Amino acid sequence: GTLAGRVVVYQRTHGLDGDDPRTATPVPITLSVGTTTRYDGACDAAQIETVTLVPDEPLDEQSTYTLAILAGVTTTDGVPFLPSPTWALVRQPDDPVTVTAQGAIVANETPLTDPAQIRALDGWWKAAATGLAFLDATGVAERSQILVAWELTTQTTSDPLDPAIAGSV
Repeated sequence: GTLAGRVVVYQRTHGLDGDDPRTATPVPITLSVGTTTRYDGACDAAQIETVTLVPDEPLDEQSTYTLAILAGVTTTDGVPFLPSPTWALVRQPDDPVTVTAQGAIVANETPLTDPAQIRALDGWWKAAATGLAFLDATGVAERSQILVAWELTTQTTSDPLDPAIAGSV
């Protein structure tokens, strides 16, 4: 399959400061292909291929990174990967559902009918919105070309403990 140039990582924040997506450059990464064991509902084991993303340099502490896998990734047989139906809804620029703070569904532009699924989709859309907007502004790809995206926030290992906070020392 193909992965080269189809997996991107961007630093979206540095501490509390947002990075400018117009000048952001991808974090250099190395992709490592391996295998792992996956168990199904009957506890039967199967070996599946995995991909590990390893940054070529340490990530900054207390920073948020946005990662995406872009269209063009194929299986070893050359079959292109597609987004899941849920992700195809989540990656839209406008929230496809409107849910009030009290949980009432007031608009639904999806094929979903289960209220729990509709509310969950609204939460997933809101969780992904900032990272996707950042990716939009980088110009790396149109949303329709993002197979999946996610964010991670690093912690700190060097900040001193705060004696003013009970239990932190």
